[in-house]
Amino acid sequence: MKASNVLPGPTPGPGRLLVAEDDERLARVVQARLRHSGWEVDCVGDGLAALELARTNTHRVLLLDYNLPKLDGLGVLDALDALPSPPAVILMSGFLDVEQTLEALRLGAAEVIEKPFDPQRLVEVVRAVEARALDDGSGDLDGDFEVDFVGISADARAVRDHVVAVSQYPELPVLIIGDTGTGKEVVAQAIHRLRDGDDPFVAMNCAALPDELFESELFGHEAGAFTGAGSRRNGLLEAAGAGTVFLDEVGEMPLSQQAKLLRVLETRSFRPVGSNREVPLRARIVSATNRNVTGQESELMRSDLFFRLAGYTIRISPLAARREDVEVLARRFLEQFVRQYASSPRDLSALAHDVLHRHDWPGNARELRAVMQYAAILASDGVIGVRHVVEALRSRGTSSGASAAVASPAPGELGLRDLERQRIVTVFKECGGNVSRAARRLGIPRSTLRDKLSRYGIR
Repeated sequence: MKASNVLPGPTPGPGRLLVAEDDERLARVVQARLRHSGWEVDCVGDGLAALELARTNTHRVLLLDYNLPKLDGLGVLDALDALPSPPAVILMSGFLDVEQTLEALRLGAAEVIEKPFDPQRLVEVVRAVEARALDDGSGDLDGDFEVDFVGISADARAVRDHVVAVSQYPELPVLIIGDTGTGKEVVAQAIHRLRDGDDPFVAMNCAALPDELFESELFGHEAGAFTGAGSRRNGLLEAAGAGTVFLDEVGEMPLSQQAKLLRVLETRSFRPVGSNREVPLRARIVSATNRNVTGQESELMRSDLFFRLAGYTIRISPLAARREDVEVLARRFLEQFVRQYASSPRDLSALAHDVLHRHDWPGNARELRAVMQYAAILASDGVIGVRHVVEALRSRGTSSGASAAVASPAPGELGLRDLERQRIVTVFKECGGNVSRAARRLGIPRSTLRDKLSRYGIR
């Protein structure tokens, strides 16, 4: 069962949901809240009952408690993989940690939420997951990071919550602020897909457009408006229709262009070059910048334009500030690589993940994607190890103190073999000696794990 974090177009209407929760009081509260929002809701109190009902293929979404009697949440997720059309799964738990969340996502959970949760947030998450499941009926990835915002950190979940909330207000301008490579266009695409997916998404790099072409490109022009304008041409604002116009690097826009854009936002209309007609603006405006703009007079962006663009602001943290997202993103990029090039599957060793986790990622998710692609090419045996990751980082001229420390430890520090043994012992104990579950968590085949257990004398 594949999981996708794509936020697609609107659903045709609430369907049937299944809640698997052994706390009867909480189950009744969740059932009542979801029914109030229009869904039909069935409830069960154990994992086997949830699996049995899921086989009927009548539920779009399964809200699954982590700690269930008879079969726990991860066991249900694992078993659902064998069904031809399993429901999308939202895993609920009051005791989540990074390892549990990663395991749930690996097994196919569409979303993971922590108890106690706000009832309205639960409704928004269910809507997004239901829409995602209906988008193509399979939940398969399309191989393009530009439509996903992936992560298990609190910051990543907050961004997805912002996307769900603001997507319902198409006339409210959205400003996305974040470092280069953090996924600003990813977020813009997600906002667009959740509400305006059937309409165009058009993007313009404000830093790359010469001043003399700005009006023509954005507003369009009439025939004969200037030398070379042989015919009428729609600008981006008109071409977007009721979709989305994405203004990238809006913080680099010259002051002369800022005044023209400000008028459009104030009047919700524009005038093509050489025309007397006013064209209404129907598109949603989403802009992005890597500058830490706040609307102060000392900044390059006009304060009045900032406050117009920032009808709703979404800030994206750098990857170094949400390191728990690194492995999720790395594995997603590997899956995309395999799909794009029809390659054999690639896996990530536990030690390779440790190197990725320690790197600072100045290029953020964009850098991580490039490193994973390079490492996947090097890993001819299918398993990406430390040397593949280190070589990929070095090939980009990246100075990685973390990777160097793991590959060549200083005197007195743990060596590579010691680090590997320590990691395997920890995970093996956490999995209660279950080889299959430990191998999944470590990202290595079971046969490889058995060999290492024998080599290190672990019983």
